[in-house]
Amino acid sequence: MDLFESAGGTAAVATRVVTLTGITLTVGALAFRLFVAERLSDSTLRGRHRELPSVAWVGLIGAVLAALIAPVRLVVQAQALGDGTQSMLGAVASTAWGMAVIAQGITATAAAAGFVVGRFGSGRTQANGWSMAVVATLGLALMPALTGHAIAEKHWTIVSMASDWVHVLAAGGWVGTLLVLTLEVRRDAAARAGGERSAVLIEAFHHVALVCAGAVVTTGVLSLWLRVPHPFRYLWPSVYADVLLWKIAPVAMVLLFGALHGWKGPARARAKGARQVAGTLLWECIFAAIVLAVTGMLVGTEPPGLR
Repeated sequence: MDLFESAGGTAAVATRVVTLTGITLTVGALAFRLFVAERLSDSTLRGRHRELPSVAWVGLIGAVLAALIAPVRLVVQAQALGDGTQSMLGAVASTAWGMAVIAQGITATAAAAGFVVGRFGSGRTQANGWSMAVVATLGLALMPALTGHAIAEKHWTIVSMASDWVHVLAAGGWVGTLLVLTLEVRRDAAARAGGERSAVLIEAFHHVALVCAGAVVTTGVLSLWLRVPHPFRYLWPSVYADVLLWKIAPVAMVLLFGALHGWKGPARARAKGARQVAGTLLWECIFAAIVLAVTGMLVGTEPPGLR
Protein backbone atom coordinates (compact mmCIF):
# COMPACT_ATOMS: atom_id res chain seq x y z
CA MET A 1 0.00 0.00 0.00
CA ASP A 2 1.23 3.50 -0.87
CA LEU A 3 2.45 5.30 2.24
CA PHE A 4 0.66 8.52 1.31
CA GLU A 5 -2.56 6.67 0.59
CA SER A 6 -2.43 4.92 3.95
CA ALA A 7 -1.97 8.32 5.60
CA GLY A 8 -5.06 9.84 3.98
CA GLY A 9 -3.62 11.04 0.68
CA THR A 10 -0.96 13.51 -0.40
CA ALA A 11 -3.08 16.61 0.26
CA ALA A 12 -3.97 15.50 3.79
CA VAL A 13 -0.33 14.69 4.57
CA ALA A 14 0.78 18.07 3.22
CA THR A 15 -1.70 19.97 5.39
CA ARG A 16 -0.61 18.04 8.47
CA VAL A 17 3.06 18.74 7.74
CA VAL A 18 2.35 22.46 7.39
CA THR A 19 0.33 22.39 10.62
CA LEU A 20 3.06 20.60 12.57
CA THR A 21 5.71 22.90 11.11
CA GLY A 22 3.75 25.98 12.12
CA ILE A 23 3.20 24.74 15.67
CA THR A 24 6.83 23.67 15.99
CA LEU A 25 8.12 27.09 14.91
CA THR A 26 5.71 28.90 17.22
CA VAL A 27 6.63 26.81 20.26
CA GLY A 28 10.33 26.94 19.41
CA ALA A 29 10.44 30.71 19.14
CA LEU A 30 8.90 31.13 22.59
CA ALA A 31 11.07 28.41 24.14
CA PHE A 32 14.17 30.12 22.74
CA ARG A 33 13.13 33.47 24.16
CA LEU A 34 12.25 32.06 27.58
CA PHE A 35 14.97 29.47 28.15
CA VAL A 36 17.88 30.14 25.78
CA ALA A 37 18.21 33.87 25.12
CA GLU A 38 17.99 34.61 28.84
CA ARG A 39 21.46 33.12 29.23
CA LEU A 40 22.91 36.18 27.47
CA SER A 41 23.68 37.87 30.77
CA ASP A 42 26.72 39.91 29.78
CA SER A 43 25.79 43.54 29.12
CA THR A 44 27.18 43.54 25.57
CA LEU A 45 25.47 40.29 24.65
CA ARG A 46 22.25 41.37 26.35
CA GLY A 47 22.15 44.51 24.28
CA ARG A 48 21.86 42.41 21.13
CA HIS A 49 19.34 40.15 22.81
CA ARG A 50 16.91 42.88 23.86
CA GLU A 51 14.70 41.77 21.02
CA LEU A 52 16.20 39.11 18.81
CA PRO A 53 14.29 39.68 15.55
CA SER A 54 14.52 36.03 14.55
CA VAL A 55 12.54 34.98 17.63
CA ALA A 56 9.48 37.07 16.77
CA TRP A 57 9.69 36.41 13.04
CA VAL A 58 10.04 32.64 13.38
CA GLY A 59 7.12 32.57 15.82
CA LEU A 60 5.02 34.82 13.61
CA ILE A 61 5.70 32.75 10.48
CA GLY A 62 4.82 29.57 12.35
CA ALA A 63 1.58 31.02 13.72
CA VAL A 64 0.54 32.36 10.31
CA LEU A 65 1.22 28.97 8.71
CA ALA A 66 -0.91 27.21 11.33
CA ALA A 67 -3.71 29.76 10.90
CA LEU A 68 -3.79 29.76 7.09
CA ILE A 69 -3.67 25.97 6.74
CA ALA A 70 -6.69 25.44 9.03
CA PRO A 71 -9.39 26.25 6.41
CA VAL A 72 -7.41 24.27 3.83
CA ARG A 73 -7.57 21.22 6.11
CA LEU A 74 -11.35 21.54 6.26
CA VAL A 75 -11.61 21.72 2.46
CA VAL A 76 -9.28 18.74 1.96
CA GLN A 77 -11.27 16.67 4.44
CA ALA A 78 -14.57 17.63 2.78
CA GLN A 79 -13.22 16.59 -0.61
CA ALA A 80 -11.98 13.29 0.83
CA LEU A 81 -15.41 12.49 2.29
CA GLY A 82 -17.57 13.75 -0.56
CA ASP A 83 -17.59 16.20 -3.43
CA GLY A 84 -16.24 19.18 -1.50
CA THR A 85 -19.50 21.11 -1.77
CA GLN A 86 -20.47 23.80 0.71
CA SER A 87 -22.87 21.44 2.48
CA MET A 88 -20.16 18.83 2.94
CA LEU A 89 -17.75 21.51 4.15
CA GLY A 90 -20.32 22.61 6.73
CA ALA A 91 -20.82 19.02 7.83
CA VAL A 92 -17.07 18.55 8.32
CA ALA A 93 -16.77 21.84 10.22
CA SER A 94 -19.53 20.79 12.61
CA THR A 95 -17.76 17.60 13.69
CA ALA A 96 -15.47 17.45 16.72
CA TRP A 97 -12.51 17.20 14.34
CA GLY A 98 -13.69 20.21 12.35
CA MET A 99 -14.23 22.33 15.45
CA ALA A 100 -10.70 21.44 16.62
CA VAL A 101 -9.32 22.60 13.26
CA ILE A 102 -11.28 25.85 13.59
CA ALA A 103 -9.84 26.23 17.10
CA GLN A 104 -6.41 25.74 15.54
CA GLY A 105 -7.03 28.72 13.28
CA ILE A 106 -8.26 30.86 16.17
CA THR A 107 -5.40 30.06 18.56
CA ALA A 108 -2.82 30.44 15.79
CA THR A 109 -4.24 33.86 14.87
CA ALA A 110 -4.10 34.92 18.52
CA ALA A 111 -0.49 33.73 18.75
CA ALA A 112 0.40 35.69 15.60
CA ALA A 113 -1.12 38.83 17.09
CA GLY A 114 0.88 38.26 20.25
CA PHE A 115 4.13 37.98 18.31
CA VAL A 116 3.40 41.19 16.41
CA VAL A 117 2.68 43.12 19.61
CA GLY A 118 5.66 41.53 21.35
CA ARG A 119 7.97 42.49 18.49
CA PHE A 120 6.76 46.01 17.76
CA GLY A 121 5.13 47.09 21.02
CA SER A 122 6.82 48.73 23.98
CA GLY A 123 6.61 48.63 27.74
CA ARG A 124 3.58 46.96 29.25
CA THR A 125 1.96 46.46 25.86
CA GLN A 126 4.96 44.51 24.64
CA ALA A 127 4.96 42.27 27.72
CA ASN A 128 1.24 41.62 27.25
CA GLY A 129 1.90 40.67 23.64
CA TRP A 130 4.44 38.03 24.62
CA SER A 131 2.10 36.70 27.33
CA MET A 132 -0.68 36.46 24.77
CA ALA A 133 1.61 34.53 22.42
CA VAL A 134 2.51 32.06 25.19
CA VAL A 135 -1.11 31.37 26.21
CA ALA A 136 -2.30 31.04 22.61
CA THR A 137 0.60 28.74 21.73
CA LEU A 138 -0.15 26.45 24.65
CA GLY A 139 -3.66 26.10 23.27
CA LEU A 140 -2.41 25.68 19.71
CA ALA A 141 -0.12 22.82 20.78
CA LEU A 142 -3.18 20.89 22.00
CA MET A 143 -4.79 20.83 18.56
CA PRO A 144 -2.85 17.80 17.18
CA ALA A 145 -4.18 15.76 20.11
CA LEU A 146 -7.74 16.83 19.26
CA THR A 147 -7.40 16.00 15.56
CA GLY A 148 -5.26 12.84 15.68
CA HIS A 149 -4.87 9.44 17.30
CA ALA A 150 -4.76 10.77 20.87
CA ILE A 151 -8.44 11.60 21.20
CA ALA A 152 -9.41 8.24 19.63
CA GLU A 153 -7.99 6.36 22.62
CA LYS A 154 -11.01 4.82 24.35
CA HIS A 155 -9.72 3.87 27.80
CA TRP A 156 -6.98 6.38 28.60
CA THR A 157 -8.19 9.41 26.67
CA ILE A 158 -6.95 12.10 29.09
CA VAL A 159 -3.56 10.42 29.48
CA SER A 160 -3.30 10.01 25.71
CA MET A 161 -4.14 13.65 25.03
CA ALA A 162 -1.83 14.93 27.78
CA SER A 163 1.00 12.78 26.43
CA ASP A 164 0.42 14.08 22.90
CA TRP A 165 0.30 17.69 24.13
CA VAL A 166 3.60 17.32 25.99
CA HIS A 167 5.06 15.54 22.95
CA VAL A 168 4.17 18.47 20.66
CA LEU A 169 5.47 21.07 23.13
CA ALA A 170 8.71 19.15 23.66
CA ALA A 171 9.23 18.65 19.92
CA GLY A 172 8.71 22.37 19.38
CA GLY A 173 11.05 23.19 22.23
CA TRP A 174 13.67 20.99 20.61
CA VAL A 175 13.30 21.38 16.84
CA GLY A 176 11.79 24.86 16.72
CA THR A 177 14.37 26.24 19.11
CA LEU A 178 17.08 24.59 17.02
CA LEU A 179 15.98 26.63 14.00
CA VAL A 180 16.14 29.92 15.92
CA LEU A 181 19.56 28.95 17.29
CA THR A 182 20.78 28.18 13.78
CA LEU A 183 19.56 31.56 12.49
CA GLU A 184 21.28 33.41 15.34
CA VAL A 185 24.57 31.53 14.91
CA ARG A 186 24.53 32.09 11.15
CA ARG A 187 23.89 35.79 11.80
CA ASP A 188 26.98 35.91 14.01
CA ALA A 189 28.95 34.04 11.35
CA ALA A 190 27.86 36.47 8.62
CA ALA A 191 28.74 39.46 10.79
CA ARG A 192 32.09 37.92 11.78
CA ALA A 193 31.16 38.84 15.34
CA GLY A 194 33.24 36.15 17.02
CA GLY A 195 31.94 33.05 18.70
CA GLU A 196 31.28 33.94 22.35
CA ARG A 197 27.63 34.81 21.88
CA SER A 198 27.00 31.73 19.74
CA ALA A 199 28.81 29.55 22.28
CA VAL A 200 26.59 30.81 25.11
CA LEU A 201 23.46 30.18 23.04
CA ILE A 202 24.60 26.66 22.11
CA GLU A 203 25.30 25.84 25.75
CA ALA A 204 21.88 27.08 26.81
CA PHE A 205 20.16 25.27 23.97
CA HIS A 206 21.92 22.01 24.84
CA HIS A 207 20.26 21.96 28.27
CA VAL A 208 16.85 22.71 26.77
CA ALA A 209 17.34 20.08 24.06
CA LEU A 210 18.24 17.38 26.60
CA VAL A 211 15.02 17.97 28.55
CA CYS A 212 12.87 18.20 25.42
CA ALA A 213 14.45 15.17 23.74
CA GLY A 214 13.85 13.12 26.88
CA ALA A 215 10.22 14.25 26.96
CA VAL A 216 9.78 13.47 23.24
CA VAL A 217 11.12 9.94 23.62
CA THR A 218 9.16 9.24 26.83
CA THR A 219 5.84 10.50 25.48
CA GLY A 220 6.48 8.82 22.14
CA VAL A 221 6.91 5.43 23.80
CA LEU A 222 3.84 6.05 25.99
CA SER A 223 1.75 7.00 22.96
CA LEU A 224 2.89 3.89 21.09
CA TRP A 225 1.89 1.70 24.03
CA LEU A 226 -1.51 3.40 24.23
CA ARG A 227 -2.21 3.00 20.53
CA VAL A 228 -0.76 -0.49 19.96
CA PRO A 229 -1.74 -2.87 22.79
CA HIS A 230 0.96 -5.47 22.00
CA PRO A 231 3.68 -3.73 19.94
CA PHE A 232 5.81 -6.83 19.37
CA ARG A 233 2.77 -8.79 18.19
CA TYR A 234 1.00 -6.20 16.04
CA LEU A 235 3.59 -3.64 15.00
CA TRP A 236 5.56 -5.69 12.47
CA PRO A 237 4.91 -6.03 9.64
CA SER A 238 2.67 -3.00 9.08
CA VAL A 239 2.62 0.29 7.19
CA TYR A 240 2.63 2.10 10.55
CA ALA A 241 5.88 0.37 11.52
CA ASP A 242 7.46 1.29 8.18
CA VAL A 243 6.63 4.97 8.64
CA LEU A 244 7.76 4.83 12.28
CA LEU A 245 11.16 3.52 11.19
CA TRP A 246 11.38 6.30 8.62
CA LYS A 247 10.87 8.73 11.49
CA ILE A 248 13.32 7.11 13.89
CA ALA A 249 16.20 7.28 11.38
CA PRO A 250 16.31 11.11 10.99
CA VAL A 251 15.58 11.49 14.73
CA ALA A 252 18.77 9.50 15.37
CA MET A 253 20.69 11.88 13.09
CA VAL A 254 19.32 14.91 14.94
CA LEU A 255 20.38 13.30 18.22
CA LEU A 256 23.86 12.62 16.82
CA PHE A 257 24.35 16.17 15.58
CA GLY A 258 22.93 17.50 18.85
CA ALA A 259 25.36 15.44 20.90
CA LEU A 260 28.29 16.66 18.81
CA HIS A 261 27.20 20.29 19.11
CA GLY A 262 26.68 19.99 22.85
CA TRP A 263 30.08 18.36 23.30
CA LYS A 264 32.28 20.35 20.91
CA GLY A 265 30.14 23.22 19.62
CA PRO A 266 30.80 25.92 22.25
CA ALA A 267 34.56 25.28 22.26
CA ARG A 268 34.74 25.39 18.46
CA ALA A 269 32.72 28.61 18.34
CA ARG A 270 34.91 30.31 20.94
CA ALA A 271 38.15 29.15 19.34
CA LYS A 272 37.39 29.72 15.65
CA GLY A 273 34.18 31.74 15.48
CA ALA A 274 30.52 31.01 14.83
CA ARG A 275 31.23 29.98 11.24
CA GLN A 276 32.71 26.72 12.55
CA VAL A 277 29.34 25.47 13.79
CA ALA A 278 26.88 27.27 11.50
CA GLY A 279 27.13 24.63 8.76
CA THR A 280 26.58 21.58 10.95
CA LEU A 281 23.68 23.30 12.73
CA LEU A 282 22.05 23.73 9.32
CA TRP A 283 22.42 20.01 8.65
CA GLU A 284 20.80 19.26 12.00
CA CYS A 285 17.88 21.48 10.95
CA ILE A 286 17.56 19.61 7.65
CA PHE A 287 17.22 16.26 9.42
CA ALA A 288 14.74 17.83 11.84
CA ALA A 289 12.67 19.00 8.87
CA ILE A 290 12.62 15.42 7.57
CA VAL A 291 11.33 14.30 10.97
CA LEU A 292 8.42 16.76 10.68
CA ALA A 293 7.62 15.59 7.16
CA VAL A 294 7.51 11.92 8.18
CA THR A 295 5.48 12.77 11.29
CA GLY A 296 2.84 14.28 9.01
CA MET A 297 2.49 10.81 7.47
CA LEU A 298 2.69 8.92 10.77
CA VAL A 299 -0.14 10.78 12.51
CA GLY A 300 -2.46 9.98 9.61
CA THR A 301 -1.59 6.28 9.46
CA GLU A 302 -3.80 3.95 11.50
CA PRO A 303 -1.78 1.96 14.06
CA PRO A 304 -2.12 -1.83 13.81
CA GLY A 305 -4.31 -3.45 16.47
CA LEU A 306 -5.67 -0.02 17.49
CA ARG A 307 -7.16 -0.24 20.97
